[in-house]
Amino acid sequence: MKTNYLFPHKCKWIGWALFVPFFLLAIYSLVADQEIDNWVTLPWPCIGQAFFSNATGIGINSVGLGDEIVGVVLTVSLLLIGFAREKQEDEYTIALRFKSLAWSMKVDAALLIAALLFTYGMVFFYFWYAYLILIFLLYVGRFYYELYKFRRSSDEE
Repeated sequence: MKTNYLFPHKCKWIGWALFVPFFLLAIYSLVADQEIDNWVTLPWPCIGQAFFSNATGIGINSVGLGDEIVGVVLTVSLLLIGFAREKQEDEYTIALRFKSLAWSMKVDAALLIAALLFTYGMVFFYFWYAYLILIFLLYVGRFYYELYKFRRSSDEE
């Protein structure tokens, strides 16, 4: 079956190589309460800075991009991991991808509803930080767990 939406198989390993260090960096910044935002400061196009500072609403401002870089790399790495072609991509793998994506969206929606109802303040802010990549994490975890179970059961037969 033709799967034009999948990346080449080697992208999975590139994704893992990017994901592990940046995920650890994100966890470190949250747990150790370290500010990684100012590790990289550049003039950058900004929208909406007027709400939080005396800067213009739209324009070029000097901003810390550490958090943004970590978020972008985590998103891209999980996209590469989740949508890289398997060595043996067949109809079952495609169906498993679809089921895993549907499951992750349902769980993601349930967690979002629970967070909207029961979290406030900084806890809600930290949830949103994690929520940005949560659907990818759930999808990748579920897909590879189900794929592992399938391969293990077929090896036993």
